[in-house]
Amino acid sequence: MPYPVTAAEASDAGQQSLEHLTEVDVGTSSDEAKIKVEEIEAMDQKHGSIPDADRLRATYDSAKAASLFERFRRNETWQVPTLVVLYQPGQLAHGGHPANDSLLVYVPKALRDYWRSVPPEFAAKLGALYTIHADLVGQINRAGVPMLAGSDCPNPYVYPGFSLHDELGLLVRAGLTPAEALRTATINPARFLGLTDSLGVVATGKVADLVLLDGNPLQDIANTKRIRAVIQGGHFLDRRALDGLLARAKALAAAPGN
Repeated sequence: MPYPVTAAEASDAGQQSLEHLTEVDVGTSSDEAKIKVEEIEAMDQKHGSIPDADRLRATYDSAKAASLFERFRRNETWQVPTLVVLYQPGQLAHGGHPANDSLLVYVPKALRDYWRSVPPEFAAKLGALYTIHADLVGQINRAGVPMLAGSDCPNPYVYPGFSLHDELGLLVRAGLTPAEALRTATINPARFLGLTDSLGVVATGKVADLVLLDGNPLQDIANTKRIRAVIQGGHFLDRRALDGLLARAKALAAAPGN
C-alpha cells in the first residue's frame, strides 16, 4: 500500500488483496488523515514510516473499523495479515528467539548477519504492532472478510517454509478456529486465484499435492508441523526423504559465499 492511498480507497479501486494490514491499521484510527500526511512527508524524505502502536491504540475508532471491514467484505478485498513478521521482531526485542535458534542452520550467513544487525528499537517498534494487528485479525475474520496465510521471508527470523506454520498458529491465537486457519493456506488461495477446479480440496480429479501429518490439525493447529510425508508432483517423499532435503538446505546455507 503506497502511503498516499488509504486502505478504503484501494479497496474501492479494486485492489484484490492487502498485505501485512498495511494502512488497514491506520484506517481504523480517528487520526488517519494526520497519519497519512506524516507518512507522505516520510516518503518525500525517502524513508519509511512505521505507525506508532500507542497512537493507534489511543485513537482506535470501532465504528470506523467496522465500516472499513464491511467495505472489504463487500468489495472482496482479501487480507494477508503476515502476523509472523511482527511477532518475530517482538520476540527479538524481548530477549531473542530461543525456540527458533535451531532453524538458523538453514539460513545463509549473509541473512543471519542481517537479522542480527536489526536495531533493538526497530524490532521493538514492529513488535509493538503485533497485538494491535492480532486484534484486527480477529475483527476482520468475524466481519467475514476473506483471508490468506502469508509469511514474507526474509524479514527478521521469518524462516522460509517454517514460518507459514508459525503464521497458522498466530492466526488461531488471534481468534480463528484451526479449520479457518487451515483454509487460509488451502481452499482460500485456490479461491483467490480462481483455481478451485483443480486445487484446494482433497477430491477425485484434483491436483494431488498433499501433506500427510501425524496429528489432527483441527484439534491442535501445531500438528501441521508433525509432517510424516509429502506427495508433490506425483512423487512420494517420506520422512527420510524430507530430512534429506533439510540436510541439503543446511549444507547449502553453510557453503562458502553464503
